[in-house]
Amino acid sequence: MAHQEEAKAPKGWAITHLSNVSVANSGVGFPKKHQGIVDGDIPVYKVGDVSKSFQKNEICMKTSEFYVTEDVKKEMKGKIFPVGSTLFAKIGEALRLERRVILGKEGLADNNVMAVTCDLNEMNRFVYQYLRTVKLAEFSRSSTVPSIRKGDVELLNLPLPPLPEQKRIVEKLDSLLAQVDTIQQRLNNLPDIIKRFRQSVLAAAVSGKLTEQWRMVNEILKPTEVLNNLLHARKEKWEEEQLKSFQRKGKLPTNDKWKNKYKSPQEGYLDEYDTTIIKSVTKDWLVSNLDSVSVMVTGKTPSTTDDTNWDGDIPFISPSQITKEGCVTAPSRYVSTIGAAKTPILPKNSVLVVCIGTIGKVGLLDKDAAFNQQINAMIPVNGMNKMFLFYWSKTLHDWLNKTSSAVVNAAIINKSRLSIAPCPVPSIEEQTEIVRLVEQYFALADTLEKNLANAKQRVDNLTQSILAKAFRGELVPQDPNDEPADKLLARIKAARLEAEKLEKAAKKAAKASKK
Repeated sequence: MAHQEEAKAPKGWAITHLSNVSVANSGVGFPKKHQGIVDGDIPVYKVGDVSKSFQKNEICMKTSEFYVTEDVKKEMKGKIFPVGSTLFAKIGEALRLERRVILGKEGLADNNVMAVTCDLNEMNRFVYQYLRTVKLAEFSRSSTVPSIRKGDVELLNLPLPPLPEQKRIVEKLDSLLAQVDTIQQRLNNLPDIIKRFRQSVLAAAVSGKLTEQWRMVNEILKPTEVLNNLLHARKEKWEEEQLKSFQRKGKLPTNDKWKNKYKSPQEGYLDEYDTTIIKSVTKDWLVSNLDSVSVMVTGKTPSTTDDTNWDGDIPFISPSQITKEGCVTAPSRYVSTIGAAKTPILPKNSVLVVCIGTIGKVGLLDKDAAFNQQINAMIPVNGMNKMFLFYWSKTLHDWLNKTSSAVVNAAIINKSRLSIAPCPVPSIEEQTEIVRLVEQYFALADTLEKNLANAKQRVDNLTQSILAKAFRGELVPQDPNDEPADKLLARIKAARLEAEKLEKAAKKAAKASKK
């Protein structure tokens, strides 16, 4: 068990064990036949109830998802925890063990929950605030799942001020921490605002709104010229990739007949569910499809039973390696030179789109790689900026998911279907300007997120700083006229002894009545 540092008590205070002013008790285990009952009157609080109230910033917990009848309570011999008790999880991951709530409606608890109830009801709020300063996970005796014992909680060293000062401390804490909570709530709203900012920038970028001023002072190509350039570049890119494939297989062609296998891109685009912003794209741009701006390839997995295909130097990418931000993380497998002859190898800067499973994730390759059949990929042609294609593909999430859900029996988007997804095509010069502006705005968003993280950390530290100050006697002034804490402890001890005498007398009388 971890040990608390010895605290020096201010004048009039006392350092005492928590057990001298309160009792800690666990809930009871409920048989399966009683689980899920909701028509009883007595709430049974679980770890989930504590977590939900804590996450909603509800200090006072009054609701539960589990209720039992009076008969079940008697059968289980469960202890009713009174209003004001501090509840927390006594087993589970460290994060759960640090959540505290005050009971706002009396009830039972299951055996994964512990409650601390003070002898004097007016002390409950003070002890609740004190328990917020204690990291109970550090007192766990288990090396696997952290768990807390009743005895360890009762032996906590409690800095105890006089009762009137406790009330002043609680009032001050309520006021200060309410202000901190308000700041935290505002900070918690900022990630969504930053997210919407990124989405707005992206939408403005790929629709042409972001570069309206740029087009006014720069000469731009006509859409027909842009298309002709792309079609020529696409054929060149296809031939380039075909030659690479021949080289990997060790079978270079002896003539140019293989070039006849080239297929022109599909015409038009499909947005039958109106899920993209293609209709908002400026009329100055060409509107085409993904097939026209890239060479599309579907992934393939070399035989996993043939060891010669693996343990090489070529990364093998699956959907799990693509983050929601679009980064491609280190793969768990690598393809060998032999395996590379049996699967497509994408060049660096290709755009990956997950089309089976977690449909809609988009990634950008930072090095040559192989990839599996759940992914369709686009190799940008000359005249198509890789980042512009990547940014546009990220706006297709709804299109991808709606299109896949419309497929009978399986949520999948094959290469042919993906090929006719819409794609706006500004000139390469404007694409370059768009990417520059997006990266500039996204860098600003990154800075905001970093500053936000730092601010949240400072606010979190502020809560603990305020609590620490309170229990050092530095938050509110001491009053020499307050009854010292040692006299308060003496009164509680005397009241306990009196209660014990009365309990013994009652038991004795009960026995006598049965004779």
